[in-house]
Amino acid sequence: MNNRNINVILYTRVSTDEQADGCSIEMQERYLNAYCSNHGYNVVETYYEDYSAKHYDMRRPEIKKIYD
Repeated sequence: MNNRNINVILYTRVSTDEQADGCSIEMQERYLNAYCSNHGYNVVETYYEDYSAKHYDMRRPEIKKIYD
């Protein structure tokens, strides 16, 4: 399948605990961009979120932008 025509949005999110464990936003973005490049996906937007996972009501403004 040719994925060159498939547009994707990247979403990276970390909490303070995850950052300490080596899952930084930068690392996630590098991994996701490499994956998309290797599979021919066209990245049209990237959203970054560092909103704590302690909030279970999903008050995450960046992910809401994706769904709107």
